Amino acid sequence: CDTATISITVSAAPIDAVADTAGPINGYTGGVTASVLANDTLNGTVLNPSEITLSGVTVPAGLTLNNNGTVSVAPQLAAGTYNLVYQICEVLNPTNCDTATISITVSAAPIDAVDDDFSGNLFNGVVGGIIGDVTLNDTLNNELVTDNLITITLLDNDGIDGLTLEANGNMNIPAGSAEGTYLIEYQICEILNPTNCDQAFVTIIIGGCLDFEVNDCDGDGVSNGQEALDGTNPSDTCDLNAENQDMTPTTAWLQADCDGDGVSNGQEIIDGTDPTTSCDYLTGSVNLPQGGNWNEVDCDGDGVINGTEVADGTNPLDPCEFVPANVTLPQSQEFLEDDCDGDGLTNGEEIGNDPTKPNDSNANGIPDFLEVNNHNPISEDGLEVFQFVTPNGDGDNDVFVIRGIENFPNNSVEIYNRWGVKVYGVQGYGQGNNFFRGISEGRATVNQPAELPVGTYYYVLTYVNAEGKTKDLSGYLYINR
Repeated sequence: CDTATISITVSAAPIDAVADTAGPINGYTGGVTASVLANDTLNGTVLNPSEITLSGVTVPAGLTLNNNGTVSVAPQLAAGTYNLVYQICEVLNPTNCDTATISITVSAAPIDAVDDDFSGNLFNGVVGGIIGDVTLNDTLNNELVTDNLITITLLDNDGIDGLTLEANGNMNIPAGSAEGTYLIEYQICEILNPTNCDQAFVTIIIGGCLDFEVNDCDGDGVSNGQEALDGTNPSDTCDLNAENQDMTPTTAWLQADCDGDGVSNGQEIIDGTDPTTSCDYLTGSVNLPQGGNWNEVDCDGDGVINGTEVADGTNPLDPCEFVPANVTLPQSQEFLEDDCDGDGLTNGEEIGNDPTKPNDSNANGIPDFLEVNNHNPISEDGLEVFQFVTPNGDGDNDVFVIRGIENFPNNSVEIYNRWGVKVYGVQGYGQGNNFFRGISEGRATVNQPAELPVGTYYYVLTYVNAEGKTKDLSGYLYINR
């Protein structure tokens, strides 16, 4: 017998991992590929997964190689091509291995920026503010966008300087934007895929200042709505009811002088005076030239407008200082009831019927309302006889004064001494310088012209009153030098 050895070589079956491609898979939602083993072979035939082991050689982040050969693509994976390298080894012969690559295409989700039309409502460009959220109708992956997944960019402001878009989609219009219709363009992009973008347009209409009650178009501190209630002009800076200022006036308005009294509007508010009433101001606050409306009113009620008083050199705030010839307005009741000379008679009683030619009963050039005189009770026709004559040249009762005689030109005056001798007589007393000055003008026993002695005399006044009746008034008068 003899023995021998036979050496038999047993080889492993051929194993083949075949390259694959997959996708596109939506990276927004993620997904799962088909098995990479589907086209791999062992011993020339499609392998049985139980006959091999599967492992990942190179697995990019966001991808997972599953035991069954599928690849899971995680949600929110950026678009691109991902190459995963895997290896299969024969279970029977663990060193019998092969590798292959699966190339997976991940696509970006569809993104859609949808046009907005906000023109259905006028927007108040004066105050500005948020006009709306332009992303409310925009979609990503066919769903309404979530603002933290996109970026938003303003592409064209259509001339509205200062217009901004917030990250949450709110469009902000700056205060002071001009009225008009605007077409604004913006863009949204996916944060995950910055080149995945879409554009849209926003239509807005900015209304005029007067279209909104809350505005203060003229800057006077009174809103348009309040001016409508007050009946003032919301476009006229100085047409307002200052008591109804419900907003802060502009600096320009505060520095202006609406009523022309020389005190700025802002200072009048501080003083508590009315910036729209020309005669309501504190003289100590005058810091601007007076003029405008102030020139045309009569602050002291004397009938002469302020501008004329300034030209005349009289005080427009002193009712007892004015040029009568320049009276053009009705004198105020307060002035007429006042007593400039303090003699107990009101200005109205002493001025007479024509304020431009006030009564001057003694013809000394000083109107009666400015000249202190004693007086007697007034008769029923408004006449007042001054019983004292002191012809000493001091300007006080130098003539026989009959106040109001100017109103009754059809008159006569006769004066007699205590013996009944007429020492004076005239028709039209008080006219043409016809006044008794204590000098005899009689035709009888008293020589003319001669100063009459101190003493008591008797007067007789005959006049025709306003009703055409002839009346007599008589009494005593006294001459004292």
